[in-house]
Amino acid sequence: MSNSTAKSATPFGFEKGLKVEEVTCDIEEINFGIYVTSQPPKPHSSFSSYVLRIAPQSGLYWVKGISGDIETDSAGTMLKSRADNMIERLAKVYGPPERILFFNPGTIWGESEDFMMGMACNEIHYGASWSKEAHELPSGLGNIYFAINAKSSNTGYMIIEYEFDNHEQGEREVEEVEDGAL
Repeated sequence: MSNSTAKSATPFGFEKGLKVEEVTCDIEEINFGIYVTSQPPKPHSSFSSYVLRIAPQSGLYWVKGISGDIETDSAGTMLKSRADNMIERLAKVYGPPERILFFNPGTIWGESEDFMMGMACNEIHYGASWSKEAHELPSGLGNIYFAINAKSSNTGYMIIEYEFDNHEQGEREVEEVEDGAL
């Protein structure tokens, strides 16, 4: 792994602290401080929509990429294969991740053919994460989270979330503005 701390993080071409008026692509506000786009400055073929969280003063503090639907079987074979490939690609950039494969205690979805239904019921979790405490992340990044989710027993999708190190400040700022409406 190269020393990734020498450069700043720009997932999908978005920089930490970017203000709404500085965003160079078309975005739509879907809730206060939450924006969506399908055309980021640096798109990735595995993801079709992107969500941005932007606070008025702190600017951009969180980016999420969401894939299109991925058809699979009830065991999630194709979905897990696509996820494992993406995790390998991310590991080349950010180093070996903390792998996530978690079954909620007492789940009834423990058999391999139940994988997709277990994920749809939020009882099975599959993915990987990188944190600045355990990894040499690029400057400005705090955490990266990658996961797969199920829409049905034979359809799923991938997500990746980039949390910048101004995340807590941005969340507080948005909460304060929203609390002013109460």
